Amino acid sequence: MQFKFKDGCKTHSGLTADVVGSELERIREENSGQLRPPDVVAAAKPKDSLLHGEIYKHGDREAAHQHRLWLARHLVKSVTVIYKDNGPELPRYVSVQNGGQYYQSTEVIVRRSNEFEAALGLAKGKLAGAHRSLSDLLEIGRQSKSKGVKQIALALDSVSVAKDRVEGIQ
Repeated sequence: MQFKFKDGCKTHSGLTADVVGSELERIREENSGQLRPPDVVAAAKPKDSLLHGEIYKHGDREAAHQHRLWLARHLVKSVTVIYKDNGPELPRYVSVQNGGQYYQSTEVIVRRSNEFEAALGLAKGKLAGAHRSLSDLLEIGRQSKSKGVKQIALALDSVSVAKDRVEGIQ
């Protein structure tokens, strides 16, 4: 078996995909055949662990700060708003990548075309990610002769149509 990183992925410490994949397999096998993030963190804790530089690249203070940033992003994305009686529930804030990543209120997004376009770019990326995930799952399902392959193929077709339509927006 040969391991490879997904396009655009790499390690901070320069480990190869074969080293990382083999180490993750070792951790999975040592944990009842299941790979769980807490097991990876525990296995990486010793300074001589192959994965130590990846998992413990930040000190505890920086890691705590990064976790708090993740919690803040989750909190911001959890707020919705209903503008009119019986109207649709919409996100209050939309993620925008426009000279930096930030969140903008929906009222501002509809008035500023550059921020709307930046938010659309992020949505395109999410659709592309969903397309990749379903494509991967379809291939795995075909190899395992899973019963859900037909439904996954239909979902992939729908996401493909959505992705193509959104990509066509100028």
